[in-house]
Amino acid sequence: SDVVGPLLTEAEDWMWEEWEEAELATVQDKLKSLKEGIEEKYPRYFELIAEEKKKVEEEMAAEAAVAAAQAKAEDKEDHDQRKLKKPERMRLLMMNKEEGTELFKDGNYLQAIPRWLKALQHAEKFFDLSDDDKNEVNDVKVSLYMNIAMAHLKVNTPESIKKAADNCSLALEIKPKNVKGLYRRATAREKLKEFEGARDDLKAAAELDSTDTAIGKLMERVEIQIKRQQAKEKKMYGKMFG
Repeated sequence: SDVVGPLLTEAEDWMWEEWEEAELATVQDKLKSLKEGIEEKYPRYFELIAEEKKKVEEEMAAEAAVAAAQAKAEDKEDHDQRKLKKPERMRLLMMNKEEGTELFKDGNYLQAIPRWLKALQHAEKFFDLSDDDKNEVNDVKVSLYMNIAMAHLKVNTPESIKKAADNCSLALEIKPKNVKGLYRRATAREKLKEFEGARDDLKAAAELDSTDTAIGKLMERVEIQIKRQQAKEKKMYGKMFG
């Protein structure tokens, strides 16, 4: 620009004329002076860089916390090998589920996830269930996967959003026609820029529930993004082969 150009030109001229003979301290002072001059002309630019750096650091910290909490829940050795009867096992399952829900309501998303993962461990330990009992347990498992997905969406880091989509997929493996699961996975896929996958989920959700306005609103956003992608690809191919 007209503002920064003279500063860069002056620095370039100095490099050509004096760089080789200059001492390290002199070079460092020159670079410092150049940076300060640019910062003085464009303070907002450097503020934005600092804000972006802080945002990235916060996302990395959040992802590390999620990973640590989930690893603690998933990798911790499970010593509960008891063959409990259904009422007692269900009591333990629901206790963990409710604890996770209370933590979630208080905004403690990272702490809620391990409680729900523990509940899922209990859900895998039922035995000799009737068909009705199996359906009951599956309903609870779907609810848990959906809760975990929502918590990951609330954390809202790239890694947690991917886990949100994965947990929705686990819920949909059990109940493929779960509208909430399709919508929530579409939400995660939109954030991951997987727009065509999001559109597929929303189409399936709309077929199951045509009255849900949230599905239509998200579909509008996704369709806009798909059109933008197509326009960019068309422009790129035009440059390549035009």
